[in-house]
Amino acid sequence: MSRQDTGDAALFFSLRDAVAVAFGRSSVRRRQEAKGQTWAWSVCALPLRRGRDLLLGLNWGYRLGHQPQDEPPDEMALAKILKERFGRTAHSLLARYGRDLALMNYFNVCPFRSPRISDLTEDDWYLAIHEFFVPALDAIAPPRTLILGTTAVNRLERLGPRVGRPLIADFAWHVIREGGPAVGWGRGVLVGDSGRHPFIVLPHPQARIKGDVRDRLCAEAFGE
Repeated sequence: MSRQDTGDAALFFSLRDAVAVAFGRSSVRRRQEAKGQTWAWSVCALPLRRGRDLLLGLNWGYRLGHQPQDEPPDEMALAKILKERFGRTAHSLLARYGRDLALMNYFNVCPFRSPRISDLTEDDWYLAIHEFFVPALDAIAPPRTLILGTTAVNRLERLGPRVGRPLIADFAWHVIREGGPAVGWGRGVLVGDSGRHPFIVLPHPQARIKGDVRDRLCAEAFGE
């Protein structure tokens, strides 16, 4: 990633400002202030690039010292991701199937940080969906989104009625029984306001899968 590769900076700043306003209204902000802490928020871990694939997570964790993300990711963005076990695993997996994480988008459904996902209320998710996730998804319009682990898909399916709109459509799960109970991969559509965006979901990197089944299901998913 070159020093000039900051992606769509104007889109970043637009989303950043929307997230800052939403965070000011959020329950998670009040919770952290009550604890005398600052958990902050982030927009994205890689530069925002319209028309590029997306690695999608659920929400950002928290470690002491996090501050709100005021600037777009810089040329060190990928190196920072690769310091984390999840980032290394995702990068390796994508490379095996001819995809380069450095050229993708990477953000979460919820931009608000928290030590535990349970720290986020339904109101926090409502704000995240309407003020960040759907606008970001439609703006990027990724040809394909990769989700590692079914938690994000399950959460989005449950949130649909709460936020008053479908978030997942046409989802199908393809089981490979040799890998263990309910091991497989899924394919569906993320529903934006102005577009429908295909995704695949693979087991989380830490999921226990027997034998060569992970390779088989990844080959099936990426070959679709």
